[in-house]
Amino acid sequence: MRTQSVCVVCAVAYTLSACAPAANNAPVQPAPLAPIRVILQLHSSTTAFDSAAFLQQLQAQTAAPAHYLASVSNDTHVYSFAPTPGQTYAQILEQLRSMPAVSRVSLDQKVPLQ
Repeated sequence: MRTQSVCVVCAVAYTLSACAPAANNAPVQPAPLAPIRVILQLHSSTTAFDSAAFLQQLQAQTAAPAHYLASVSNDTHVYSFAPTPGQTYAQILEQLRSMPAVSRVSLDQKVPLQ
C-alpha cells in the first residue's frame, strides 16, 4: 500500500512540474532611471530653445524623451530628460555636450519642493 502512495505522489509531482512555466533565462533589463533636469547654455540666444524642432533635435541626439522646463537667461535653459532602459545619465550629458548649438551642460541641482 505504501508503494502505491509513493507512486501516486511521484506521479502528481511529475505532472505538476510538467505544467509549471519554464524558467526564463532572458537577461534582466535594468529599470529606467528617473528623469533628470539639465541646464543647457546655448551658443546663441536666438536658438528657438523651446520649439518643437529643437526638442526633436535634443531627443534625436540623446535617444531620450526631452521636455522644456524653464528659462534661466536668454541663452540658458532647463530641460528634463527621461533615460531609456539601459541608458545612463552620463551618456545623456555626453551626447548633449556634442551638440553644436550647446556651449555648456550641467545637472540642475534644484530639488523641487514637495
